[in-house]
Amino acid sequence: METTRTIDLVGGHVDKEKKRHTHVVFGHRLTGKDLFQADEDPLGQNPTQYQSLLVRAAITEFGTLPMPVALSVLLDLDSIDREDLIEGQNAYSAMTTEGHESEFLPDHKVRLGWGFKINDVIYDVVQFGKRVTGREDIEADRASLSPGIRRTCFLIGKQISRISNVHNTASIEGAVAVKHFESLDGADIATLRGAAEMWRQSFRVGGTALSRNGRGPDRHGADDENRPARVSDSALADRAP
Repeated sequence: METTRTIDLVGGHVDKEKKRHTHVVFGHRLTGKDLFQADEDPLGQNPTQYQSLLVRAAITEFGTLPMPVALSVLLDLDSIDREDLIEGQNAYSAMTTEGHESEFLPDHKVRLGWGFKINDVIYDVVQFGKRVTGREDIEADRASLSPGIRRTCFLIGKQISRISNVHNTASIEGAVAVKHFESLDGADIATLRGAAEMWRQSFRVGGTALSRNGRGPDRHGADDENRPARVSDSALADRAP
């Protein structure tokens, strides 16, 4: 049975027929495609509208309104209702993350919570092994990728040297095309952003393991409990640098 999160708004939305809609169901986890669309939507250049675009993407029911719910409906809601929607979306993300924890592994690897799905095969172990240069930035420029989440994923993909499944029975060598990030779970993208930065910064410290903030050597082993083992969706609304 599909996991959902339901809330009932205090005020809700009153449509043209004077019907009030208050019952909201969250049933969709944010994907790379959702993040790309919100980031590249002209309306998403406003922080409030950007956040509402992400909340809207997670909503599968809003009373009897057609889906996706109009952005204007969300923006016209009372501030209490808007806070409840954000909390509801966060709660849904947290409850559906259980059992999909990510894990940082030795040798610049990370195990994703969901993984890339390519040709019906799940690849949830990612290894970093290539450093990006100005050449990759030029390639992104030529592909008209402006600063944002899609460009960030493009460059992350270039740093990947191999993906495989957790049992190592299937693997793909080389970079991962940005198109494969569209179906990737948003939490996995957050994980890869952190892992890619750890890989990038490892050059500064002679390739040793990094601390969880990526700013220096980690004195603990790769399996130490202090290392990041779980990534939530809380960073999804962060804009790519």
